[in-house]
Amino acid sequence: NQFKNDIDSNLPGYNRFLAHLRYFVIRQLRGERVSEEDMKELYEIAKKKYPKEYECVKVINVYLGEKYNFFYSENERFYLLLHIARILNRN
Repeated sequence: NQFKNDIDSNLPGYNRFLAHLRYFVIRQLRGERVSEEDMKELYEIAKKKYPKEYECVKVINVYLGEKYNFFYSENERFYLLLHIARILNRN
């Protein structure tokens, strides 16, 4: 909805994106947290390179927090941003 288009399920990164979402939800339901490797610098670069995708990550973050009380780390947001960028840029 954020980008006003459908995502082609035949894209190479589509299954990786779904796997990321699936394991994110599983971790949330189990109360698990991913290790907090320092991805801050890479995340800052990715936010600048993919501003629309970053805005989408923020919308997802707010939605999941309000609707399901799911909150995720900066590392999770970084990887989500990369998956969204990969799908939308068809890489």
